[in-house]
Amino acid sequence: MKKRFLKWYDHVFSAMMVILGFSSCDKVIDSPAEYGSPNMEYQLKGTVTDEESGKPIRGIQARRVWIGVEEGRAVVHPVDSVTTDDAGVFVFPLEHAPAYMGSDYGENMALVTEDVDGEDNGGHYESDTVMVNKLEMKQVGEGDGKWYKGRYEIRADRKLRKKK
Repeated sequence: MKKRFLKWYDHVFSAMMVILGFSSCDKVIDSPAEYGSPNMEYQLKGTVTDEESGKPIRGIQARRVWIGVEEGRAVVHPVDSVTTDDAGVFVFPLEHAPAYMGSDYGENMALVTEDVDGEDNGGHYESDTVMVNKLEMKQVGEGDGKWYKGRYEIRADRKLRKKK
């Protein structure tokens, strides 16, 4: 009796799967099936200038740091750093990220600009810190209309004050 029931159940279940399988394939889809996740490219860049004179400052270290909580304590982990050139410009390498990060990129990341060479750049400057998600993100390259959402630039122009 049990074997007959299971055999009947298998036939009914198989028939249902066939019906469901064919019914889900009967519609024509305009776009091809794609696999993966939406992604984007972004780059963090900016210029560091003297707050009073407006002149660019070379030799300022721009560091990205991750700020979080581990075991109930606030922690700061360095991510990477670059140094400003003679024009006061710093540029972090181009990075790839899931497209959902476009809205909350840098939520736990801060940009720290710090004078690490002292008098060599014309004076001692105070450090400056800003949360990356508070900076302007602007699209500078088009996406492909599918998974690639384009290229974005995050501007971090900073003005440093001389130490007194």
